[in-house]
Amino acid sequence: MSAGLSKRAKTLVTSVAYRNDVICRLSIGHVKDLRNVIAYLGSKKAGDESITGSIFTKRLLRGFSNDNEKKEFFWKIRKAVHSQMVAHKLYPAGRLYWIIGKDRIPCHLQNDDVEEKNWVHDGYKRLTEHKYNMVEVTDVEKIFSEIWFSRTMLLDHCPFLYRKILSKLSEIQP
Repeated sequence: MSAGLSKRAKTLVTSVAYRNDVICRLSIGHVKDLRNVIAYLGSKKAGDESITGSIFTKRLLRGFSNDNEKKEFFWKIRKAVHSQMVAHKLYPAGRLYWIIGKDRIPCHLQNDDVEEKNWVHDGYKRLTEHKYNMVEVTDVEKIFSEIWFSRTMLLDHCPFLYRKILSKLSEIQP
């Protein structure tokens, strides 16, 4: 459902998402975005080689003079690719709880006053109290607007994992 309808359904529906479950993030809008990004990466820019070709040429043949140049090059490509992702997306319904394993919580769900020394470089903050954390997602568009590719994105959707994790969470909840 749309993000607005998802917010309006909070009193009626409760959804649970586990880690990087691809189904929670997948809609026809995401598929269209992937199609647009692939077409963009393969397109020619005003007589130049394709963007994908320029990435390989720059990386393999010429290299980068320093880390700053490399970061700038890939950040520019990231911004250009992100500009192609404009399709209307669908989101999980209602009040949404997101279960994150391995003692982590996304940094953007933290307050700004949290010390950055506890952050890990992959965008998560380490927590030590529990093996799993369940956080309420207040802005579904912020978390679920893009597909997050990971090794476990398909496995995270398996019903037996949801049952196992929810039972473990119910044991530690007071």
